[in-house]
Amino acid sequence: MEVRLQHYRQYKDSLAWDWERMIRKNAELEDFVDFLEMELDEKTKEIKLLKSDRRCLRKEVKLLAEERYDFEQIISDHESAKVTLNNLAQRNKSLEEELTKSRNEAIDYQRKFQESFDSLQASEDLSRKLYGEISDSVRAVSIAGKKVVVAEARLYDLKKSLKKLGVSN
Repeated sequence: MEVRLQHYRQYKDSLAWDWERMIRKNAELEDFVDFLEMELDEKTKEIKLLKSDRRCLRKEVKLLAEERYDFEQIISDHESAKVTLNNLAQRNKSLEEELTKSRNEAIDYQRKFQESFDSLQASEDLSRKLYGEISDSVRAVSIAGKKVVVAEARLYDLKKSLKKLGVSN
């Protein structure tokens, strides 16, 4: 009877402990749910702000597109004015000299650009060549590593054979 009573007390204490543990776990879960709800609210606000920003950006893009159209019109008008100016420049010798000077500068810039481009091409060729040499070196190292492994295996087999010969003699 005493043993049953003792088991009953242990069982009762165990249930109480489990109950307290479940209450604590439930409180932790409620805190976690509250935290997640707060996070959800924050993310919802962020989404609303981002949607608002997106609407504003769309409006800005629309305005920029309109401004671009206006700018293209200005450029078109500018090109027309430039043609007219070139016609007037043909009549004026001093403006023609300035134009010749500008053309020479443009040719110099074009030559410098071509030299830079050639230098870039040479650098790219050297880079490709170096990459090829590196690839060849990597392959050579890989092949050498494989040969070392094969040689070690053969050496191991030869040692085994020598031991067998030493044992049978």
